[in-house]
Amino acid sequence: PDDALVTVVEFSDFQCPFCSRVNPALEQLKKAYTGDLRLVFRQRPLPMHPQARDGAMASLAAHRQGKFFEFHDKLFANPKDMTRATFISYAQELGLDTAMFELDLESVELAQMIKDDEALASKLGTNGTPAFFINGRFISGAQSFESFAALVDEEKAKAQKLVDAGTPRSQVYEKIMAIHQQTRNSAYVGVFSYSGMPHEEAARNMRMFANTVMPELQKFDAGAAVDRSHALPDLRFSAAAE
Repeated sequence: PDDALVTVVEFSDFQCPFCSRVNPALEQLKKAYTGDLRLVFRQRPLPMHPQARDGAMASLAAHRQGKFFEFHDKLFANPKDMTRATFISYAQELGLDTAMFELDLESVELAQMIKDDEALASKLGTNGTPAFFINGRFISGAQSFESFAALVDEEKAKAQKLVDAGTPRSQVYEKIMAIHQQTRNSAYVGVFSYSGMPHEEAARNMRMFANTVMPELQKFDAGAAVDRSHALPDLRFSAAAE
């Protein structure tokens, strides 16, 4: 739901065995936190899986007709068969407009959506799959339901405090992003203020650092390695959510 207290962003590959292995835990998670959890799927086809990109394209073509997760399940059920004929067969089974589906398989726009997701994953320093951000906190690999639930419980409690303080549920994720951005900005000022630099000068240097140095050092934050536990994905990128 759009007003979920906890957002789980998953970067995944349809031919990745570990991605397939984690799906039951995610299904259990969705059932356990119905109404409070939103799962966002992002494309991360890895080079060693040559047909994963085709699967990603097909899933987004299905997404255009409102059947992303149904198509997602079919792809993961048979990851070795990712041919065009198989995709069309799945589309027929799901009652999609197959003519439109086939056109979308060649869509430049959908191909760019995948590239955008890949760029975001790289920016966040996630090189493998599956990779997850739970309200921005990073967790990697085919984790158990219990591991996910422990983190979800922590983030749900934090989110509920925001709601109790007056933040609408539909704005919780954006509020969390803003809080972490403020934390990162404070870290920048702290770095430049450490040697006694006046706060205003530190702030100016922080802005210079962020505008000039940071774009070249995507894996560094104020001179230190990125704390991916607060590297919040931007939901404006291509994503399928439920």
